[in-house]
Formats: sequence, C-alpha cells, structure tokens
Amino acid sequence: MYRKHLAAITLAALGFSMAAPSAKALTYATNDLLLGFYDSNNAGAGSLVVNIGSAATYRDYTGDNFALSIGDLGADLAAVFGSGWKTDATIKWGVFGDTRNVAVGSDGTNTLYATREQTIVGTQATPWKRGASGTQSQVTTRIESVGQLFNRNPDDFTTGFGPAASTTNAMLQPSSVANDFAEFQTNNGNISFAYFNIALGDFGDGTSNSRIDLFRMATGSSTLDGTYEGTFVLNDSGTVFFGSTPNFTPVPEPSVYGAATVLALAAFVIARRRRAAAQA
Repeated sequence: MYRKHLAAITLAALGFSMAAPSAKALTYATNDLLLGFYDSNNAGAGSLVVNIGSAATYRDYTGDNFALSIGDLGADLAAVFGSGWKTDATIKWGVFGDTRNVAVGSDGTNTLYATREQTIVGTQATPWKRGASGTQSQVTTRIESVGQLFNRNPDDFTTGFGPAASTTNAMLQPSSVANDFAEFQTNNGNISFAYFNIALGDFGDGTSNSRIDLFRMATGSSTLDGTYEGTFVLNDSGTVFFGSTPNFTPVPEPSVYGAATVLALAAFVIARRRRAAAQA
C-alpha cells in the first residue's frame, strides 16, 4: 500500500496522470486512414472503425516503429467481439484511405491507401497494383462514405451507433446504418470495397502473426505496383504499432516506460529514506 501511494505521489509530482484516456469527438477528413474491424461470421453485428489520422503520418515515417496513441482499443475490441477476439479467425482488420477528388499534400486526386496481410510473417506482402483515375475514383467514393459517418450530426447517434467507449476517434458502425465498414467487406471478407482481393488480416494465428502492410496507390498504369509505406501489427492488449519495415520488433508500450519510471523513482526515494534513517 505504501509503495502504491508513493508511486502515485511521485507521478503527480512529475505531472503524469494514471487516468485512462477518454474517447473524443468524432472527426474525419479526406486522406485520413481508417482502421476497421468486423466479424466475417456475423457481419450484421456491424464494425468498429478507428480514424488513425492523416496518411502523411505513415507515408512520411522514417523511424523504426511507434505505438499509436488511440486510447484503449483492446477494451473496445473485447466489448464488441468478445474477449477471444485475439485468436479468432473470423475477426478481420485492415486500414484504408483515399484522397477522393482533391489533392492532399503530395497525394494526387484519387490516391488510394490499403493494407494487405503478410502471407509469411515478417516478409512484405505483394503490393497492390495502381489503377486508372476513373477506376480508383469509384473505390475512393466507397471508402469516403465510411469515413463520412464520423461527421454525422451527433444527434443521429444512438446506442450501438456513435463514439466507441474507450478508443480515441473511433466509432461503432452497426449494419443498420448505410455505408458501415462491414457493408464493403464481401465474400466472407475476401473482397474489400468491391476492389481489393483478400486485403484483410485475421487473428486466427494470434495477433503477433497478423501483420498488415500499407501500400499507397497513386493513379497510373495497372502494370505498376503501389509503394510500400510500412506495416501494422497489434498485441494482445490491443495496442497498434506501425513500423517502417515488414519485420520490425514493436517498441515497449508507453505504459511500460511509465511503470518502469514509477518503480525506479519509488526505489530511489525508499533507498534515500532508509539511508537517512540509518544515519539518524
């Protein structure tokens, strides 16, 4: 008890908070990336979709890897899909984004972003091919329709439709609402947005064995590959990591650093008090 109390005091003195991050208001802008989850065995249950921010964050990343700061995704995954989600082959996930009809930064109009699961863990997946502007425009329309649900009037939200409880800028999209993420995953999740063939990963072999590679497809000849931008992976607690290579080792979670800092500071204070008591 004394050590827990001391750790809390030490954190407060350093300006840290032990409170869990709370869900924030929903927002979406063109060229944001959407991280979607759904149950391919029960698509009618709807989806959990997280806006993980601008594609530029991932496209321009040059470090090794980092953990996404999106709150407690693990809690929401368990609430929506059950505690066994982390080893369930029917729970599928992927990341998608687009620029629609406006150029965003160095991304021209109708640029697409989409992930593909690695068939050999640690080895980059086969890149998606680029497509003509007219072809990719149809796909951007579908992806954009999922994102625009984030911008619905909050008065439209009901139980099961609206902000997720524990993840930042994440929403529950029930099948009763048009354009939910699951609506665009067909053929048992093997076709995404009527364009990508077997884009989604699943957790049948555990979270560590489900790595999805992000590709960027500017418009162009269908003989050209999209560019590899990096890789996403989750751990069993629901923390999402993004790395610049297919086989990166995830960095320790921020909470690990925080706990280590608390223990080190607490040990230091206790040691000083013991020395002071011995010298008295």
